[in-house]
Amino acid sequence: DYTGGGCPHILAEPQRTNLVTYSSDFTDSSWNSDSSNVHITRVSNAATSPSGENNATKLIGNNTTRNPSNAYIFATTSSGTPFVSSVFAKKGEYDYLIMSIGAYAGGYWSSFNLDNGTVDTQPTQSDTTSSIEDYGNGWYRCIITTTTAASSEICLVTPCVDGNLTTQYINTTNGIYVYGAQLEEGSYATSYIPTSGSTVTRNQDQFTRDGIGSLINSTEGCVFGEGNFAESNSGGSYVYFASLSDGTVNNRLEIRQTSSNVQFLWRVATYQSQISTSGVDVGSNFKFAVNYSSANIKFYVNGNLIDTINTPTLWSANTLNRLAFDDGAGGNRLSGKVKQLQVYKTALTDSELIALTT
Repeated sequence: DYTGGGCPHILAEPQRTNLVTYSSDFTDSSWNSDSSNVHITRVSNAATSPSGENNATKLIGNNTTRNPSNAYIFATTSSGTPFVSSVFAKKGEYDYLIMSIGAYAGGYWSSFNLDNGTVDTQPTQSDTTSSIEDYGNGWYRCIITTTTAASSEICLVTPCVDGNLTTQYINTTNGIYVYGAQLEEGSYATSYIPTSGSTVTRNQDQFTRDGIGSLINSTEGCVFGEGNFAESNSGGSYVYFASLSDGTVNNRLEIRQTSSNVQFLWRVATYQSQISTSGVDVGSNFKFAVNYSSANIKFYVNGNLIDTINTPTLWSANTLNRLAFDDGAGGNRLSGKVKQLQVYKTALTDSELIALTT
């Protein structure tokens, strides 16, 4: 994934379903939830979208004063469950996009400034927040997250002149550009899932390398990584960053996130011990190193030695043969970003560990 600039990273995402059935065809009737009062003209293939193709839609406001009430879809959802609505938008003659989720207008809407890439009006609903991400070439991804209190969700997109919910369109030619609408269950937006006539589900990402015992030293070595967790653990489950294992949970070295910290843990047939550190927030980039030998195990995070375990019990030679972004046996897969992951066959010095993780 190249978003955010700089070097690319591995993007590990959970299973998600885009509930918008025509994600980039805003002329489809599924977007006509207020067809008796059509206040928006939609022109297909009006600009180059973030996909690099000429498939963005121009939303043109008709010459009338109104609340946004057109160009949105309904989707059946679960009450009390987090949902995220998102769309890519670019300014045209108008600078603003109004988007809503959870309910028509009310406290669930936001005003997105497509001229300077800011959220000008945040939702007033207590469980609803908005954000905006720069995708280059004038395109922004506008996002609203809510915990719905209803059994149906709305994904609403509409052009706006001045950033207010009630707006006065100037004429019947001015508007904004949109592409890639998405409505998904979850606490944060994942990468765009295109649809064309039905909902589409993207399976959870898996990253595993088996049968590499010759590349892993079970009795001495170091695991170094850099990245972030996209979400915290929920329901008592852990979120795992990476693991070395024999394909089971009985013999493994792992980095994971609990509700309040990042944790190193290892098992040699049975549970041995763990080292935890706080202060690593969800979404924040961090670096870690687990250095292990018969003398000790050291856990470094962001240039700091968190703790040392002396004379640890380690695995027999050739035990560890699997590297994965999960709990060592295929469960609790990572949701997040991985910028670096390195496995050394020898233990490193303290100065090397500080240099790697700073």
